[in-house]
Amino acid sequence: PLDELIAFEKSRFLVPESLWNEAGNGLEGVVGVPARDELELASTALRRAGEGSRLEGIVPVRDAAPRSAGALAVLDLAIGAKGKPERYRLTAAKINGRWFVAHLLSLSAEDDAKAFLEDLFESQKSFYAFHSGKYARSLLELASARKDLEGSENLKAAGLTFPFGARLDRLERDQLSWSEDELRGPFFSYRVVGDVAMVPKELPKTGGEMETKSSWRATATPRTPSYRTFSLKVSDKAKLDDPVEIKATRAQANEK
Repeated sequence: PLDELIAFEKSRFLVPESLWNEAGNGLEGVVGVPARDELELASTALRRAGEGSRLEGIVPVRDAAPRSAGALAVLDLAIGAKGKPERYRLTAAKINGRWFVAHLLSLSAEDDAKAFLEDLFESQKSFYAFHSGKYARSLLELASARKDLEGSENLKAAGLTFPFGARLDRLERDQLSWSEDELRGPFFSYRVVGDVAMVPKELPKTGGEMETKSSWRATATPRTPSYRTFSLKVSDKAKLDDPVEIKATRAQANEK
């Protein structure tokens, strides 16, 4: 039972907002006043680890806690379960001499969101090579090309892969479901938006010839603002061997 351990009474945060805003100023990882829905989201994932899981490590994150007279503490936890350990960041608040959980963040959820975009990047390279310079314009279009891309011996010979296929096989396990042209999970929603345009050829004396240019972007958008948004963008000038560049942005405190 969590109710005796957390700094909430049903829907009310036990620390007055004016006090939290002063003590929590500069706290890394929590946007605004802690919300119970964020704590319950992460604790649900923690429960899924099962009774056979174990606490493998507790590391204080001193740089993430503000310099307030010991009223707040930030700890990183490693929870051993089947497979690789799950990572969490816990923020505790001291109330009337007792420590309570004010916030819980699943760092592993952010890790997987970044890995999901990396898999999309590799899969789009295969789509681009197979379709002669065009990227998929949505996740659905990318998924519909799976059979062709996984069965192409030319792509395999070129060292191109389609890791999105493995993601599609474990949608239920990863708690992802389709909603129109995006995939939604407990922590993040994923979307791909592609664009195809006809532009003049950049070679000299082309006589007005046109060529097709294709670009795309992908986003991993969190359900709650304390998680970061991850995005990548591939321009029409990008080369297949260019490295992936994933940007992370955090919501502003006034969005809470």
